[in-house]
Amino acid sequence: LKVSNVTFSRVDNVVNNSSTEKLSNVVYISVELANVEKDYELVDKIKDDLKLEDNVIPESISVNIVTCTPRSVNYLFQSTIIAAVVVVAITVAFILVRFGYIYALSTLATLVPTVLVSLGFYSATRIAISSLSLAGIAAGILIVVLAQIPLYERIKRLKHESKAKVVSYEQREEIALNAYKDTIFISLMISAVALAAIIIVACFSPLTSSVLATYGTMAIAVTVGTATTFFLLIPVYLFLEKHIRFKISIDREKRNKKAMEKAKKANRNSGAEPEESKIPGINC
Repeated sequence: LKVSNVTFSRVDNVVNNSSTEKLSNVVYISVELANVEKDYELVDKIKDDLKLEDNVIPESISVNIVTCTPRSVNYLFQSTIIAAVVVVAITVAFILVRFGYIYALSTLATLVPTVLVSLGFYSATRIAISSLSLAGIAAGILIVVLAQIPLYERIKRLKHESKAKVVSYEQREEIALNAYKDTIFISLMISAVALAAIIIVACFSPLTSSVLATYGTMAIAVTVGTATTFFLLIPVYLFLEKHIRFKISIDREKRNKKAMEKAKKANRNSGAEPEESKIPGINC
């Protein structure tokens, strides 16, 4: 690697500090080198390349080199995937305990695209993933799940308030659609308020790549999660109700019916006159 091959495409964090003597501008230059092991001699080489016309490098220039090796890339990728899976697992576990497995699977179906699009944002923009980035993804997931809770609460309430026992798929479908109509505005308002708050906080935050990436990921997660909640949640819920829960209830009814028939068959002669005992010399 030659220093002449290094192109400075961006200079971040230019700080004006008038309180320091003879130090009006402090420039921090970060260089990322792909597939290169860290070599501290590169710092000196880059400093030489930054010399001014009088062959003097200002003391206010600080050079930092971040190398990107395949090992470090694999480690960051695995850490990001594990963190995303943990966050999704915790939220799905909460829905599972609070509402049931059908609701938890429906939420999982909406969170998977949300996480994939959020990670794709970093892949497309080539922004480094940090702990703040993962916090942004986690916050976006929590907001999405929070917006889904009113719908689940409404479905459970309508089931309990139903005068007729909810046993058929048509009844479950009607309840789900009515609950969706009643709560979709609330869910959209929760997401809209959260998205507006994210934008406002981002506008008053330092304009650094990591901070902007964090709020950007959070906004993308909320937007995608809201879209999947709006278009995907109810179809997935009804599909699971029809092909999983409804079939399970039918199989349970069949097993109960067979058990009752078996019990009736075993007790068919229950209450009949007992057979007369035959005693030699008396009745035979």
